[in-house]
Amino acid sequence: MESAFGSLLARLTFLLAALPPAAYGYGRLKAAAILDGTDYYYLTAPAMDSLPMGDVHDAKNRIKYLGHVNDYVFLLLPDSDTTVIIRFDKTRGLQLKRFQSSTEPPKPARQIARILESRFSALLSP
Repeated sequence: MESAFGSLLARLTFLLAALPPAAYGYGRLKAAAILDGTDYYYLTAPAMDSLPMGDVHDAKNRIKYLGHVNDYVFLLLPDSDTTVIIRFDKTRGLQLKRFQSSTEPPKPARQIARILESRFSALLSP
């Protein structure tokens, strides 16, 4: 009985120790995909009046959705240098569409991200 508990404790300790580096790596890979324009979500309708809305049909003028934390939404403007932080209750809602580049073969980093996502999706989702 004690060895089963010790084995479970060792696995749990390993999982807890491996989770932060895996989450960091996963986040870095997802951020790289957004910045290089190969896999991201973008706004398809204006979220608020003061936010400049580019042409959603032109990939270089899209406002990219980075994510959310609590009541705040993070957006990347088309210049790829400006991050906008908005309280969600100040928006009219977000209409998002996903873009994935299908013209080039998957890069090793994206393959690793997909593996991490499939392995840790149950742990990373709320």
